[in-house]
Amino acid sequence: MKISAPSTTLASLVIPILDSTNLYETQRMHALDASALNRHQIDGHLNVIPMEHFCRLLDELVRVTGDEAFGMHAGAKLNAPHLGLIGQLAITAETLVEAIDNMRSNFFIFQSNTHFGLHQEEDLLWLSYAVSDNRIPPHRQNADMMVTIFINFLRSVLGSNWSPVEGRFQHGKPEVGPKYEKHFGCPIQFGRRINAIGINPRHLNAVMPKRDAQMHRLLKGVIDHLAAQRKIEADFGFIVKQHILMLMGSEPVTSRQVAQSMLLSEAQFLKLVRTKKLGFHDLVKQTRFELARHY
Repeated sequence: MKISAPSTTLASLVIPILDSTNLYETQRMHALDASALNRHQIDGHLNVIPMEHFCRLLDELVRVTGDEAFGMHAGAKLNAPHLGLIGQLAITAETLVEAIDNMRSNFFIFQSNTHFGLHQEEDLLWLSYAVSDNRIPPHRQNADMMVTIFINFLRSVLGSNWSPVEGRFQHGKPEVGPKYEKHFGCPIQFGRRINAIGINPRHLNAVMPKRDAQMHRLLKGVIDHLAAQRKIEADFGFIVKQHILMLMGSEPVTSRQVAQSMLLSEAQFLKLVRTKKLGFHDLVKQTRFELARHY
């Protein structure tokens, strides 16, 4: 999709990813150098690095380790706190639905030009993730790693035996490599428009085991200050277009469908659209145009 500025990500995942390997320090430094990254860029958890370079690092680590499932295996050792401030905000929330909503509304702090959301299809809720930048094609290792992290987060709340109802990936099914169904514990579909895992709605009422109202307020204040300092905010139009993308099919997408997907009433949704001085039908047209350019 057409994006004016290159996608970025916080560096908070880089050192934990490197620590998940058995590489020597010289090998780590070579992998960073091959990815156009350096130690200074990754030392601070609030440092921002290009998403393209981060994906390049994952590909380089696949090459160096010889592990075609590196994204899955690295992700298996990571959890929400490794996502930086938004992960810490999530684990201190009162309930799981609040935790996911906190991550959704603040995900732009962790990665720019990236979709992270929760939408409903029939009797399932779908936790979805995708980088929306045509300079970064659907990236298998990043998608596998992020989905694994999200599942680890959900298992930390719902129990170690919990698994999604179904998983979806943008990338194609690898010809060789791991058995995705075995790794994720559910049926998997490939070549979908967005990466997503299906969740039973009743699970969202779960109470967070590490809830902490005081810490939660402090973290929210830090995030708000950081967003203001860096002059960044969630792009409502971008969020709406991601929901339109997920709903596209043979029939035209309606404002009622998008409102339901965003867990809003149609009246609430249309009021927000008007407040942001946007046009719903214009957003649908833009999404179709960007989708055509992307593919």
